[in-house]
Amino acid sequence: MKKSFKKRFTILLAMVLMVSHLHVATVFAEDETPSDIVSINNLLEGDGYSAPILGELDEEDEGEDLVLPYSANQIVRVSIVLEGNSAIDAGYDVKGIGTNRQAISYRNSLKKQQDKIAAQISSKVLGGKQLNVKWNLTLAANIISAEVPYGKINQIKMLDGVKDVFIENRYEMSQTSGGSSADPNMISSR
Repeated sequence: MKKSFKKRFTILLAMVLMVSHLHVATVFAEDETPSDIVSINNLLEGDGYSAPILGELDEEDEGEDLVLPYSANQIVRVSIVLEGNSAIDAGYDVKGIGTNRQAISYRNSLKKQQDKIAAQISSKVLGGKQLNVKWNLTLAANIISAEVPYGKINQIKMLDGVKDVFIENRYEMSQTSGGSSADPNMISSR
């Protein structure tokens, strides 16, 4: 009886997981019309609420007064995607990757490549000013996260070894109706 229950429960759980991946969700605010709805898939593919990169305008935007979201000298956080596979994309198994000497060596070589690209950005794009690197990814992606002036993004994209540059999402604290920041009551939260 217990085996039968476990088997049925396992099958039910597997079916629920499969069905939950079939539904394509949409994200929209209360005041938006259905034509304003952006699907989750578009957001994940970068077609959602991303800021335009300097110099990249749609043909329909030409001749219009376009207001850019940032000034050229404004510092923005970007993900600099580099050429070359991450450790996982290179075929290293996630299980035991922290002790796999070949995987560790591969990730160290990616880090050295990232350091070289960061040095190139510092010298060729930022005029000798050191790139403000926030973190490096080598396991799931080959990315440098850094802060750069918005107007320098296209120059960074043009460097050898750089696949693409994306502005990272920025989150700000919600404002209460009184105009001050939200102050959650952490004493009673669980």
